[in-house]
Amino acid sequence: MQGIEFGFAGVTTGGIFFLVLVLCQPYNSSAQAVSPATQPQSVTVAPNKDAASNLGVPKPAIAPRPGAWNYRTQANIGERSKLNSAGTYSTTIKDDGGAWTVTVAMKFPEGPVTGVSTLDKGTLLLLKTSFRHFVHPDQRWKTVAIDLDFSGNKATGISTNANGEHKAIAVDLTAPVFADVTGSMVIIGCLPLADGYSTTVRDWDTLGLKERLWQVKVTGTERVTVPAGTFDSYKVELTANDGTGNKQTVWIGKDSRMPVKIDAVDKLYGIIRSEMVR
Repeated sequence: MQGIEFGFAGVTTGGIFFLVLVLCQPYNSSAQAVSPATQPQSVTVAPNKDAASNLGVPKPAIAPRPGAWNYRTQANIGERSKLNSAGTYSTTIKDDGGAWTVTVAMKFPEGPVTGVSTLDKGTLLLLKTSFRHFVHPDQRWKTVAIDLDFSGNKATGISTNANGEHKAIAVDLTAPVFADVTGSMVIIGCLPLADGYSTTVRDWDTLGLKERLWQVKVTGTERVTVPAGTFDSYKVELTANDGTGNKQTVWIGKDSRMPVKIDAVDKLYGIIRSEMVR
């Protein structure tokens, strides 16, 4: 995998919770990690010249809904619980005039984690993204902040570790990135969902610092019960086209157009489930 190496094992799903799980892993001296002395001071990644450049950006059917929603999340479903494998988070959507701001604020036993995406008001193209992670006192070389700007077919910004060391980032894209699809899942509800609907979206992988394509398909409608209540929902399946086999299923409330339940299958962390609590 090309891109900046953060000194932990890779995970290929774009959602913020997956990035948290990786950053929260304890240090393993035998792992293929990058030490502070060998970490690159800048990163330049060329685009992956494949079918991505021939794909368009989905046209939203509705605008995001301003408001705040709370969720609980659990990794390693059916297995022994691990530190930071369970937590809570809130998703907030704010209308900032010319743009939408989507904030995902997570709480874990070791500290808070926040991801913020700024989206174009009309197209929902990704304009900016930032990520903040609590500091591991004994692993200060790990990344605690990422700030990126997206303009045309380019992503540029800075990565910072707990020691205050910066690395410049420059990534060439095959085309603009559509929203932050797998980060908060809220933009899925903005698509023209209906039985049989399918499309391909270009998402941003914060960990791998690369674009990635996801196949999106509505597989039906279901009545789903979660702590927040019972919702008539669209069942939407997302499949990464990068050969990892990673999949996510999200149930989008028909009325709210917000995710009420998310199940993700990851090759490293098994089943990860998030549910709306209110």
